[in-house]
Amino acid sequence: MGVDANRNLAIRYLNDVVGGGNLALIDELVHPEAQDLSGPWPKGREGFREHVSSFRSAFDPKVSIERVIADGEYAAVYWMGKGRHVGRAFGIGPTGRPVENDFISTLRFRDGMIVQCEVLFDMLRFLVQVGCLGPWESEFIR
Repeated sequence: MGVDANRNLAIRYLNDVVGGGNLALIDELVHPEAQDLSGPWPKGREGFREHVSSFRSAFDPKVSIERVIADGEYAAVYWMGKGRHVGRAFGIGPTGRPVENDFISTLRFRDGMIVQCEVLFDMLRFLVQVGCLGPWESEFIR
């Protein structure tokens, strides 16, 4: 697979699976031996399904891709997620508050499929938005 194919695969995964909730596409886009390194997810496609389902049920997100940098084996995607905190996330029950955050997903490809994924985001920003920092919250909002 070339750079353009990997770039397009990363975009399709984030737009259609993470943003659109089309979990059936995981079988087409994710390698059976893939690993989601973003948490304690099971190896393989089931781990991707669990991660995406958890994210979508917690936030009902809208995804917009800002930048993609790709090479022969990897893609890094900078994207924005916006939604409402409607389900349990990181041990915090739903607050109903609006949330938005910047994310960086790094994806590695093999045989035309995603074989590894890791998602990074600003946890502190999330905690401030859902009101979990108590009196410290004002120190992070300026």
